[in-house]
Amino acid sequence: MSVFKSPDEMEGVFVALFDQLQQTPAATRGLQQSRLVVRLRCLNPALSVTVDARRNPVQVSYNQPIPRPHLDIELAALTLHQILLGQLSLTKALGQKKLKVEGPLMKAMLMADLFHQGRAIYPAILADYDVEGS
Repeated sequence: MSVFKSPDEMEGVFVALFDQLQQTPAATRGLQQSRLVVRLRCLNPALSVTVDARRNPVQVSYNQPIPRPHLDIELAALTLHQILLGQLSLTKALGQKKLKVEGPLMKAMLMADLFHQGRAIYPAILADYDVEGS
């Protein structure tokens, strides 16, 4: 089950979200210090979001082939949606194996600031896109 009507709708929502997060130093500070490349691979619908913290400002790309990232996180789009709505914590999602993480697991927690800041703006973005359940 997906909350998004189409892959295009989901991509639009996440482009808007990450565009705003890129402009929020508190969201990217931990990643920036780590200099990691992190790929979020969402399923149902499919979307790949790559966050490259080796550059300042942090660069974000979508559905682009990249060399192996430092941290590769696979999750259902619904799981990411629940994390960003505050319905599921990142720690609980990891514990329930709703995330498949390739790379140093502890580095996945560097995404916490990004998700925390994302929670503040995600509901408004969903409303802008008229996503059901927002």
